[in-house]
Amino acid sequence: TSARLGSLAYPHVTPRQIAPLLIEEAEKGRVAICYGREECGLLNEQLARCHYHIEIPANPQYSSLNLGSAVQVMSYELRLACLERQGRSGIESKDSWPPTYDLERFGCESWDEEPATAREVDGLIEHFERATAHSGFLDPKNPMLGMARLRRLFNRARVDRVEINILRGILNSIEKMDPPTNQQTVQENYGLTNGERDDV
Repeated sequence: TSARLGSLAYPHVTPRQIAPLLIEEAEKGRVAICYGREECGLLNEQLARCHYHIEIPANPQYSSLNLGSAVQVMSYELRLACLERQGRSGIESKDSWPPTYDLERFGCESWDEEPATAREVDGLIEHFERATAHSGFLDPKNPMLGMARLRRLFNRARVDRVEINILRGILNSIEKMDPPTNQQTVQENYGLTNGERDDV
């Protein structure tokens, strides 16, 4: 959960929007809700590892709740979503709760293989960084937002283990190729870096 939007956009949802999806995903495997420290929140590196950023629609003048309040809000919404899923909400007008959401818009899709774990996605990102540096696409001294954007892409796509293996096989093939001899990286050619690179 976070009140900061950050420079790199990620899917932002409210607790009420995400609660049904969290309940559904918890039936398939482990899920986690990450809370930041009250004094500084989650670090950008930590936020980049999250599939969704949950924003509690509090008063904009006091957007950051203390940790206990944030946990209570999330627990309440998860409890309501769980009861509704079990068909015993106890709310008089069941038509009005919960509101219907297009869960596919939030990345809730079925697949025929086990979804990749966070550790497997981390390994894929590290492999991408090595392979793209080897190929000359990425300047290892100036990766900028490239890897963060790749992580966002894979979190959004919800890659499975077979897809991870396919991509890593491609990366292995790239690493077997001879590295480029020119000093200008492909990343610079596509304008994916900020600032100028010092010529050697």
